[in-house]
Amino acid sequence: MQEPDNGTEKNWVLGITSLASFMVALDTQVLTSALATIRAEFGTPMETLQWTVNAFNLSFAVLSSSVIIVC
Repeated sequence: MQEPDNGTEKNWVLGITSLASFMVALDTQVLTSALATIRAEFGTPMETLQWTVNAFNLSFAVLSSSVIIVC
């Protein structure tokens, strides 16, 4: 493996990783804010909503990490 010449490659990796982490946190916050409305509209118990949040976070994190790997 070659070392980067001036460190710009490391900065790109750090920036993309930071952006992906921020996107995961932001999307999780949006979903968490909507839980009360989702619960009221569909009449679902809190246990089901917890599974929804976990499934959303897991799938979004996998998709984000696969995009980082491709780049």
